[in-house]
Amino acid sequence: MKAPTNKLLITIFATVVSLLLVLFFLIRDSSKLTVTHYTYSNSRIPEEFDGFTIVQLSDIHCKNFGENNKDFIDAVTSLQPDVIFLTGDMIDEAHSDLTPLRNLFAGISTLAPIYAISGNHECHKDAPYHELLSLYEEYQITDLDDKEIYIVNGDSSILVKGLGAFQSKIYWDNNFMTYKNPDVFSILLNHYANQFPLLPQYGYDLILSGHIHGGIIRLPGIGGLIGNGGSLFPQYDAGSYKIGNSTMIVSRGIGDSVILRINNNPEIVCITLKYQ
Repeated sequence: MKAPTNKLLITIFATVVSLLLVLFFLIRDSSKLTVTHYTYSNSRIPEEFDGFTIVQLSDIHCKNFGENNKDFIDAVTSLQPDVIFLTGDMIDEAHSDLTPLRNLFAGISTLAPIYAISGNHECHKDAPYHELLSLYEEYQITDLDDKEIYIVNGDSSILVKGLGAFQSKIYWDNNFMTYKNPDVFSILLNHYANQFPLLPQYGYDLILSGHIHGGIIRLPGIGGLIGNGGSLFPQYDAGSYKIGNSTMIVSRGIGDSVILRINNNPEIVCITLKYQ
């Protein structure tokens, strides 16, 4: 067997270095905070909610952007939200210092009402969940786990309901299967995007989810590579999906949970409601 020639070794070395450089730049660029805009139209949206702006923040995992989270705060502020929804995994068991969240909430809590639900990481026994609830109380953020509120604008209102990650299937069946209200435009906050096929039967118009982190590694033209639990090519990794009369918008999330994002920037979701 012939030994590799110098030319072959140089080619192999150059190829490996090139691949590492591409990976480095993909990881570096994937750390930049981005905003994805959606316009959601539905004849059930009251006319007084035309142009109503929703900002969704999901899977933050205590992430920090800039000194005292200033870049994050500035990005949310620039969107001029009418309401802010936190769709789970603000924390995790690997981060005991909630300073990034405190700074974020201090900077955005006066912009608009904020409503939050839990995700799977809030449920972890080692996660600082009670500290998170204290922050919610301090900054007047409403914990919407297994609760509902009506957002009023003028003489009209829309319904928002939160499904907490702590609850069992019994709670789900007793509280969501019976929900059918054709007279009110409704939004469901549910952390788990992969549950979407189960939800249209409950009658919600718009569902906001996260959890999948955009598939962690995003392949051009294909989408997310890694789903929760290590599955490949998750179906509901990011973007907008529709089943029947229900539309789900999935955030790619903002923080990191297991490995670094690649070609998958942290994402703030901004949704503008459109009266038809």
